[in-house]
Amino acid sequence: MTIDVLPSASFLTRIKSNRIKFGALLLSLFIHLLLLYTPSVSIPKLKKVEKEKSVKVSLLPLPTLTAPAPPKRASAPAKSAGVSTAHVSPEPSPKEAPSAELKTDESTDEGDETASAIAPPPRLPLPEKGQTIYTVYIGENNFEVGRAVHAWEIGERTYKLTIEIDTTGIARVVNRNRYIYSSEGKITAEGFRPDRYVYQEIHQDRGYKFSADFDWENMLVRTTDFVSHVRQYELEDNTHDFATTNYQLSAMRPQSENIELNLIRLDKLEKNNFENMGEEIIEAAGTSFKTIHMRKKTDNPAERRELWLAPDLNYLPIKILWSDKDYVYVQLISQMENTLPQ
Repeated sequence: MTIDVLPSASFLTRIKSNRIKFGALLLSLFIHLLLLYTPSVSIPKLKKVEKEKSVKVSLLPLPTLTAPAPPKRASAPAKSAGVSTAHVSPEPSPKEAPSAELKTDESTDEGDETASAIAPPPRLPLPEKGQTIYTVYIGENNFEVGRAVHAWEIGERTYKLTIEIDTTGIARVVNRNRYIYSSEGKITAEGFRPDRYVYQEIHQDRGYKFSADFDWENMLVRTTDFVSHVRQYELEDNTHDFATTNYQLSAMRPQSENIELNLIRLDKLEKNNFENMGEEIIEAAGTSFKTIHMRKKTDNPAERRELWLAPDLNYLPIKILWSDKDYVYVQLISQMENTLPQ
């Protein structure tokens, strides 16, 4: 008797599993054969999308211009008369940023004149405002006859200087006189340059006046004397009046060399050559001053002019001597008020 026996569930499961494995094996074999005998195809690689980079911008320093005025901006090189085009060098690396220079082929006279006009003045022996007081003696025996006050005002480029001499003591009782020397003008790189000078004598019963106007543009000087006579002279460089001569010598700071100045007088323009006589100690106002003695070269005893300048006081005059046809006068410093520049 034939008995049909049905396969168990586990047996059927194994059969199915074997079938699946066998199918997978055939499929794998087919794919490998296909890859071996099929022409290769290159697939382009995809570029990675880079993240947006942040850009740092650094400003190079502005070029230093040496020309009088900045050039106009131009997109292309342009030719201009008298001015050479600036050479363009390769762009510097971030480590090097040299400054560019704009050069001109020729300098202008206007620039030279401007530089001359703004040239710094010398260190003047005087502050902006002040005065010194001197005792006035007559003769070599130091007989006191008066008092002299030197007062000044110094601006940025201008000055005003006044010297007033009054008789004092017995001399004032006998003969009351007053002498005024006033000068005003400009301060240049060479020192004081007078524009107008006025000398006045004021006596008990009369008065005199002398004036001089300096025309530096036309190099002329016009004088008006005591009786209103007008004269005109050719003006020379380094010409001074009686008031500025004292302080011009101080501004020039004499050491060992001689100094030549032109001096305007009542009736002429004369050359004054001051020679350095060396160091001297001057006693004044209870103090010993080391000074440099400057003396005008002259054979005429009526035209003596001497100054003693103190280097320690910015070459301020300590003693001043001058003469006329009758007497010798001496001014000796007795009081100083705000006399040294800051």
